[in-house]
Amino acid sequence: WEFFFTHFKQGIWKWWRYLLVSFAVFLLLGLNFLWYPLQFPGEVWVSWVQGAWLAALLFWTAIQFYVFPFYVEQETKSWKVALRNGALVAGANPFFTLILLVVALALLAVSLLIVPPLFVLAGWLFWVMTGNEAVVNRVKSYRDRVEAEERKKNPSRVMSRPPEE
Repeated sequence: WEFFFTHFKQGIWKWWRYLLVSFAVFLLLGLNFLWYPLQFPGEVWVSWVQGAWLAALLFWTAIQFYVFPFYVEQETKSWKVALRNGALVAGANPFFTLILLVVALALLAVSLLIVPPLFVLAGWLFWVMTGNEAVVNRVKSYRDRVEAEERKKNPSRVMSRPPEE
């Protein structure tokens, strides 16, 4: 427990700062999505701008799915690097990310409707654990793909990877 609390105390303020920034970005994207039709009713171009803000909001949500697991795995902690890696994974695997987000958000919505205390207590935990499994899955897929390409280039040289736990 001492190890846990030591690292928890070291990281909690960095996590809260990131969560506040992340929430602020969510809020700004959502407000921009709602602001344009209210300020320019009946304009044809508003639906295009709204679509762009909605796409940005969806992409930001997808990035958030991957950011925390990437941050935890870094030796030198940097939210900027974790955000970049999250954006790269979300952009490189759009269908995987979209399906995972739809399933995760649907399960969170069901838990909110059926057992609200369960959502409050375990919703964030489900989000982080699912994101962590997604990062592990995507990194393993990437490593397998790189290894297969390396075998094609150099059939005599086989890359060895440490066994997975």
